[in-house]
Amino acid sequence: MTTTTTVVRVEAVPWTHADATALREQMTAELRPRYADAVRTRGPFPESDPATVVVTLVAYAGTDPVGTAALRLVDGLHEVKRVYVAPSHRRTGLAARLLAELEAHARAREVRTLVLQTGVRQPEAVALYTREGWQPVPPFGQYVGDPYSLCFAKDLA
Repeated sequence: MTTTTTVVRVEAVPWTHADATALREQMTAELRPRYADAVRTRGPFPESDPATVVVTLVAYAGTDPVGTAALRLVDGLHEVKRVYVAPSHRRTGLAARLLAELEAHARAREVRTLVLQTGVRQPEAVALYTREGWQPVPPFGQYVGDPYSLCFAKDLA
C-alpha cells in the first residue's frame, strides 16, 4: 500500500484575501449552530477591522486552502484571531503550526504577550490552546461580561 502526503505550506496573505475569507466563512458556518442562542441574545461580534490585522496566515495543501489564523493589534493587545483548520486536515498538528508561526511573527515584532478568545462551546479549541501553553486570563476588550467567552494569554518572553 502506497501513501502519499501533500506538503502543507503556510503563506502570509492580506486579511481580505479570498482564501482567508473563505476559510473564515467556513469557520463561521461550522460554529453558528453552537452559538445560535448567544447570537440571538447578544448579537454577533463585529468582524475585525483589516487595518488592525498585523498578519494573516493561510495554509495550503497543494493549491487548496486548508487552514488560517491571524494576529491583530487592538487596544494595545496582540490578539490571535480566527484559528481554523478544515476538517480534512484536523488532527495533523496544523493548528499548532499556525499558532507557532503567529508567535514567530509576534516575536519578530518584539511582542511579549499574545491573547486570544474562544468560546465555551469549543472544547477542541480549549484543548489546543491548553496543550500549546496558553493560560486562562480574565476576559478583555469586547469579551468582558460575555458568558460565552473564554480568554487565554501566552507569554512569549
